Amino acid sequence: GPYFLLVFVDGLNPEVFRRALDRTDALGRPLLPGLRRLVERSAWFEHAFGVFPASTIPNTTSIYTGALPERTGVTANVEFERATRRY
Repeated sequence: GPYFLLVFVDGLNPEVFRRALDRTDALGRPLLPGLRRLVERSAWFEHAFGVFPASTIPNTTSIYTGALPERTGVTANVEFERATRRY
C-alpha cells in the first residue's frame, strides 16, 4: 500500500526554511539538494496553528491525529505510566 512520512519541525519559521532551501554555493548549486528535492516532491503546509497547551508533544499529537488534547489525553511533554501511576 501507499506510505507517507510526516515530518514535524517544532518552532521553525517557514520563511527561514524557505530561505535555507534557496541558498546556493559559489557555483550556484543548492546547499541542501536532498531537502530541496524532498520539498519539491512533497505536500507541505506552513499555516498550522497550535493547540493549548502550547507544548511540542500535545501539538504534534494533534497534528498526527486531528484531535485536540482533551480528546487524545496528551496534555503535556511528559509520559504518564498507567501501571505505576507515575510520570
